Formats: sequence, C-alpha cells, structure tokens
Amino acid sequence: MAVSPYERDRSFRENEIDGAVLPRLTHENLKELGVTALGHRLKLLDAIAALRGDATSTFNRELDRIYGFERAVELGHAVKFQKDRHERLQVAARRASSAAAVFLAQERAG
Repeated sequence: MAVSPYERDRSFRENEIDGAVLPRLTHENLKELGVTALGHRLKLLDAIAALRGDATSTFNRELDRIYGFERAVELGHAVKFQKDRHERLQVAARRASSAAAVFLAQERAG
C-alpha cells in the first residue's frame, strides 16, 4: 500500500533526507522510505534528476517532447483519415441518393 504524501514527508524528515542526500537516493532507498509505487519512485527520481540538471533528465525531457510530437502527428493522420473517410462516405451517399432519384423518376415515367 502506498503511503500518503504526509507520511512520506515525515519519513524523509525522520531519515534526515535533505538537499545533500536527496540527489543520491535510489529506487531501493525510496522503497525503504515507504515509496512503494513504482510510478511514484520514477517521478521522484525524475524530479531529483531535474533539480540536479542531470543530462539524463534533459534526455528524458527531449524524448517526451519527440514522442509527444510523433503522437500528435499520428493523431493528426488519424483525424485526417477519418475526415477523408467521412467525405468519401458523404459523396457515396449523395451518388446513391441521386441514383435512387433517377431510378424512381424512370419508374414513375415508365
């Protein structure tokens, strides 16, 4: 079970985790301090790396930026595909409607 932010803060204070120690924390250290959720540990370690100005943190931010851009491009293509598909369906529906109208007119005249 994950600890609350209040309990985590207390654990950090009780273990004398300060600015000098913080940059040296590892996944295992965070587990010992009660940060059991992997996602929370990763977020904390990323935040610590960002505070250090770590090259890894910069690299990760760049990856996030690139991935975000690629995802936006993928979504843009998906939206364009759906829009093109919708327009093709509209054209097909108009043609079918016109063909039906011509057929009905011929039947009436016929």
